[in-house]
Amino acid sequence: MKKTKHWGNRIALFMMMVMPIIFTACSENDAPEVSSASVKVSVKIDKAFEKAKAQKVAITLRNTSTGKETAYETTVNGTVQLPNLPVDMYDITASYTLPASEYSEITGEKSTEDVLFSAASVGLQLRPNEETAINLELLRASTTDDFV
Repeated sequence: MKKTKHWGNRIALFMMMVMPIIFTACSENDAPEVSSASVKVSVKIDKAFEKAKAQKVAITLRNTSTGKETAYETTVNGTVQLPNLPVDMYDITASYTLPASEYSEITGEKSTEDVLFSAASVGLQLRPNEETAINLELLRASTTDDFV
């Protein structure tokens, strides 16, 4: 009779230890939740340069954690949608090169070098399931030959 009582206590102790593990170890939603976000980038330039023939603006999105860069393109005074981005911190840059001949034609100033316009938004923290709107105003940076 002593042996039965002894085994009964061991089984009860074992069940008390194992049952919580069984009920808490496997839940239906074990997959980590991955959220995405989007960014809407609007690019503007001074009205004097709106009619330039060259209209392509290069947009670069850089994830500050991973260093991964992705290139997009829009037009002067255009908008580009950057969907399904991992929630993280980003730097966004926009650059536009106006050929020297067009710059001279528009402004009346003689230029032998292309003119670079640029804008940036740095340290942009995206929020899960939200769209962030960014307005970038392209400003004259320098001539491309002065770039170091």
